[in-house]
Amino acid sequence: MLLLTDRCQDEGRIKRDLGLVRRCRVVTPHAPFRRGADHALIVSDLRLDNFVQVSLLRSALSQYRQSGQPFLCLLHEVTHRALQQANALGATAVLPIDASREQLVSTALRLLQEAGASGAGMACDDTRELAARAGLVLVEMMDAVRDGHPLDKRLLLEGAEFVLEAIQSAGVRQWLDLVLQHDDNTYQHCLLVAGFAAAVSVSLGFHSKDRGRVTGAALLHDIGKALIPQAILNKPSRLSSEEMAVVRTHTQIGYDMLKGQDTLDDELRSAVRNHHEFLDGTGYPSGLRGDQIPDLIRLLTICDIGSALIERRPYKSPLSVPDAIAEMRRMNGKLDHDILDEFQKAVFVG
Repeated sequence: MLLLTDRCQDEGRIKRDLGLVRRCRVVTPHAPFRRGADHALIVSDLRLDNFVQVSLLRSALSQYRQSGQPFLCLLHEVTHRALQQANALGATAVLPIDASREQLVSTALRLLQEAGASGAGMACDDTRELAARAGLVLVEMMDAVRDGHPLDKRLLLEGAEFVLEAIQSAGVRQWLDLVLQHDDNTYQHCLLVAGFAAAVSVSLGFHSKDRGRVTGAALLHDIGKALIPQAILNKPSRLSSEEMAVVRTHTQIGYDMLKGQDTLDDELRSAVRNHHEFLDGTGYPSGLRGDQIPDLIRLLTICDIGSALIERRPYKSPLSVPDAIAEMRRMNGKLDHDILDEFQKAVFVG
């Protein structure tokens, strides 16, 4: 997607919300035109009560917009004049600039589906919508803990159901393909881990309640990163040792945030705290080893590492899924190889 804005210092919320649907590129309308990949959807938050801005937007649309491409116009003031101007610019849909995250994501999904839903594409659209819905749950949980509010376990299980529905209907490979289009590293990672965990729980024939439990734990596992500075989490280069030490605090931070919440059980809190532990005792934060690490944590650790290995970062290339599994098999003594075998079966069957 393409976001046309002149508020590059303030566009974070809109870009983040659109990023729940697919990767979003930000361009200022007065910047020199640079042809990139075609964009499935163009969004603008430029004011339409200013002649200069309208002219800039019209020029940008003439350069970036392809025939039949949907255009979503975000209005600072929903007036008759603004609506007329949006229509004159060829807007496919309009929303107020302060539309909720749910409204923005739902509208973007609808426009994408209307522009290209047919045949196999409809299955892809369904999976994209489920991924976006799960992402909305994740964002809502992150926002809740940042604001000091308790987590709603029903919301967590609802998010897990979105992931499970996608995995069961379309398979883990399509899930990976779509989630890897996300912009935000943390949301992308949590959705990848949840997809892997869901695939394993389905492959092993877990009952519905246990599938939700495993997938929910995966969705929640990095909740502590809500309080880690975004500048560190989304840093475009390799982290320094000091920054890595800050990131490693997310497990204890997450646990501390959840330990007083009666609606969440000890198993979920343990998943948040211990998903970086290794069987040989070299993990963190407690250096647990062997039988001290239950099966759920062993599975989440594998899903977590597998996801990290296939993710693209500016400082590293992503591994393919087979190469990621091979890399994990070389981690002698750290991972449960029986569970890794099940992980491999689930991923390749899916």
